[in-house]
Amino acid sequence: YDPDGMIGVMEILKSLREKEPGKLEMLFSSHPKTSDRLVRIKKLSITLKDSLGFKDVEGKFYEDRFTENVKDLKQAQVAYDHYDRAKEYFSEGDVVSAVNEINKAIEIRDDQAPFYKLMGDIYYKEKQFDKALIEYKKSIEKDSTYVYGYYDLANCELAMKNYRNAEIYYKKAIELYPGYSYAYFGLGRVYYNTNRWEKAAEYFEYSMMLNDKIPSSHTLLGLTYEKACSYAFKG
Repeated sequence: YDPDGMIGVMEILKSLREKEPGKLEMLFSSHPKTSDRLVRIKKLSITLKDSLGFKDVEGKFYEDRFTENVKDLKQAQVAYDHYDRAKEYFSEGDVVSAVNEINKAIEIRDDQAPFYKLMGDIYYKEKQFDKALIEYKKSIEKDSTYVYGYYDLANCELAMKNYRNAEIYYKKAIELYPGYSYAYFGLGRVYYNTNRWEKAAEYFEYSMMLNDKIPSSHTLLGLTYEKACSYAFKG
């Protein structure tokens, strides 16, 4: 794309309008003056050249920075192709192939949070929670706003009975995504497992208000009510 091309077009239109204003009056009646727009477009052309890396050499434009950006996008696409294959293998239960593919993805692009999350998921499913924690932490190191990294960290801490850490990570996930029903449900599980029945019921109820299809939510809420009543009766 040559940003100066529009300048040529506008100069032609300006010339035509000056020669035959009647024919173009209708077309430009609701627009700024052609001369004003010509000034704006010239300024835009300079900005585009600067931001996209255009260099004017003997009338030709070289898009060095643009080409580099396209190269980066193509590289990312190759990495995500490996990532997609890793997810397919993982869903089919082929852990070895999944790990192989996700490692290829990371080798190409080591800055993508979802890659580390998937590796964490693989370790989590194998109940290698310590390794899963490492990968989930990498995901939020790469992207501090990556909601699913915090959520998965919370699940992992919960599985390891590190309830305080789990509570912190679930709350962080909710802070980043206030409508995340599964994070509220996770908090309910933290409070359920630490005998804080009222808070557990509160978070189970809220999670179900957002999403009543969460597995085990109705069962756990019912058990929470029972335990809360039993605790109140004993008290």
